[in-house]
Amino acid sequence: MLRVKAVLLAICIAYMPSVYAEPKAKVVPEIEDPGNAAEKIASINEKIAVLSAQLAQIEVQLNLAKKKDELDKLKLGGNDFNDTSFLPTVQEIDGVDGKMRALINLQGGKTQSVRVGDKVGGWTIKKIKMDAVTLQSGKDVVQIGFGGSSLTEQK
Repeated sequence: MLRVKAVLLAICIAYMPSVYAEPKAKVVPEIEDPGNAAEKIASINEKIAVLSAQLAQIEVQLNLAKKKDELDKLKLGGNDFNDTSFLPTVQEIDGVDGKMRALINLQGGKTQSVRVGDKVGGWTIKKIKMDAVTLQSGKDVVQIGFGGSSLTEQK
């Protein structure tokens, strides 16, 4: 038994320097074909340039959409689409079997075709009759006729 321990101790001592030796510095492998590496780098740079151009294009499109929204608000007299300070005017009303539709004039000379339930600015279309359109915003209810005359207003 003593002999086995001595052999094991001898083996441990023989391998000890390799276990406790300082690690060798890692060596970066040499590139076999430097020309191929240059091609890879050029390819990566081309891809980066394309992606950068695509990102710039998306940013320009986003800015363009924001400016269009600002312009639309200006064309509508600067009012927000949820604004109730402006009352649209009725241009035309038609329909059959209770399925009525009204063509209304908005700020800036635009027109919009609406049905019951549609939203115009801060107003909701509540009722369309042959001679008037009823709008509601919160507790405010306004009935407008042709040419924008306010027929009734309730608060």
